Amino acid sequence: MRVKEEIIGEIIKRYRAGESAGELGRAYGINNGTVLNYLRQYGEPIRGRGGNHAAKCVGQKRYFIAGKKSWEK
Repeated sequence: MRVKEEIIGEIIKRYRAGESAGELGRAYGINNGTVLNYLRQYGEPIRGRGGNHAAKCVGQKRYFIAGKKSWEK
């Protein structure tokens, strides 16, 4: 099944907002690998594993704010 361009645009927007490829795959009924392939195809940088990078992970002493990692000054 080929996903329409407007759906891919929605996927990219939601991914940028912090949703994971797995969450997006479930939301759109496609495999998370397919989501990642679409993101790569449109030049979107792929995040590493580990959850929402836009959120603070206070209990784990990791902070991801505006794309900066806690060890970056």
